[in-house]
Amino acid sequence: MATVCRTISLANLHMCFPKPHYWRRSSSTPPKPASPYVQEYLDRVLCPVLTALLPLPIPVQQSIGALVLKLLCEAWLDHIYLHRTKFSEWGALQLLVDFDSVPDWLEGCAWLPTEVRNHLVHCEVLRRCEGVGRLLLRRPGEPIAMVAPVSANKNNTGDRDSPKGSLHSRGLDTMPAEMFVPNQEQWLELRVPKHKGLCGPYSLCCSS
Repeated sequence: MATVCRTISLANLHMCFPKPHYWRRSSSTPPKPASPYVQEYLDRVLCPVLTALLPLPIPVQQSIGALVLKLLCEAWLDHIYLHRTKFSEWGALQLLVDFDSVPDWLEGCAWLPTEVRNHLVHCEVLRRCEGVGRLLLRRPGEPIAMVAPVSANKNNTGDRDSPKGSLHSRGLDTMPAEMFVPNQEQWLELRVPKHKGLCGPYSLCCSS
């Protein structure tokens, strides 16, 4: 099952994941909505599984749903790293918004039992995804605070756009999301270097 799910996930990402230039763009306006590929990815991979599980007992829906969500997110991260996708600051913020839209997508599935939705939105793999996004926002040498501030209001856009805080924990975990990410250095390599040249600061044409 794991191999099939990973293969399907990677195949869908190959078709819908944005091209490298999308993530390298520079903009002074923080991204707000999730990228369109996120809903397409979840609709194609996760939705059919959760729908097929509905006749089964709640604990089975929770365990299998969490496993598929984990495999889906791990394939997402693998796709990014294996393709060595480089991220500008804007791109890292966009990726963080994209990852944060997964719990929102789950909470929007009104046809899912409440117990299943609540179980899935607190899966640890979502914290790992958040941690990757936050690592890509870090400046060279910037330390990771061992206790991250949490927000009681998930709709607080200040927390959502900040490189600190906890999006997916919903205030239940004070450990920084970055600490859920193994091999942190490999993700730091995917940041676009910030150059200042004739094209101006952070210009794509001056980025390697």
